[in-house]
Amino acid sequence: MNNQHQWPVDFGQEFHDLQDVVLNLNCQTLELDGSWGNLGYWVDEHGECIHQYSAAAARLADTLGHATQLKPNHHILDVGFGCGDQIIHWQHQFGVKNIWGINYSQIQTQYAQQKLAILNGKAQLCRGDATQAKAWQGLPNTFDRIIALDCVYHFSNKTNFFSLCADHLHHQKDQGDSSELVLTDLILTKPVQNPVLLVLLKMVCYFSHIPFSNLKIRQDYEAQLKQVNLSLLEYEDLSAQVMRPFSHWVFQFRQNVKNLKNIDDKQRVLKNIGWSKYIGTALFLRWAARHNIFQYVLMRIGKDNA
Repeated sequence: MNNQHQWPVDFGQEFHDLQDVVLNLNCQTLELDGSWGNLGYWVDEHGECIHQYSAAAARLADTLGHATQLKPNHHILDVGFGCGDQIIHWQHQFGVKNIWGINYSQIQTQYAQQKLAILNGKAQLCRGDATQAKAWQGLPNTFDRIIALDCVYHFSNKTNFFSLCADHLHHQKDQGDSSELVLTDLILTKPVQNPVLLVLLKMVCYFSHIPFSNLKIRQDYEAQLKQVNLSLLEYEDLSAQVMRPFSHWVFQFRQNVKNLKNIDDKQRVLKNIGWSKYIGTALFLRWAARHNIFQYVLMRIGKDNA
């Protein structure tokens, strides 16, 4: 499958650009194993640790797919699809044939559209802001599943996003299969009251393009959902499988890249990528885990019957 993972000609200048592609480099083969861009789930189905980034990233996508019980006949909206790897994964792993996507990054969307040509029109992708109704125009009226994999903490207005999701979810259908929103997000473990901690957290959020208002405790998060007639169906803490393992891997991968030899001109970009984005994320997650500031959680969300 390596031949479908191409080095970008242009990595772009957006915050969500194509630099994440280099994280998928296999340092033994010097080939790309994908173009994933999530934090990964670093334990396999047998409970063994995963050491390759693309495998961990696929495992996180797989975890959401199983949690929401994806089926071949489902109509799916993937919000924040990045470079499109999860769409290919869900199509292959679960047989899902009807997938639409909205993604904020223009260069990622272009890359994904080229990559997903192998699905022969089974995925319809567009560039847009999923917190704005304009991005949803032309989409089906309802979806069986709306999936937001490792992205909603970046959204400029999550209440708007949840409201738009509620408008596109239906109640019971096909023998009780109600549609749902499934996502991963960061949830504060408790209100941040320490002024020094608060300043540090706001600074990290600013540099990570995470609106600070997006960080809420679970009670406030559920109240936000309630405002738009949504309710929490399942809440699973994935912190131990995501936060520290990703942080550890980033530093190991950076060292592996430094040690690479005999790389060609195209791969030479590895020596010059902006490591600050990834090192900063790794340090942030390590710090947050050590101080128990927030959890990385998987949530299934449904439409209220009221």
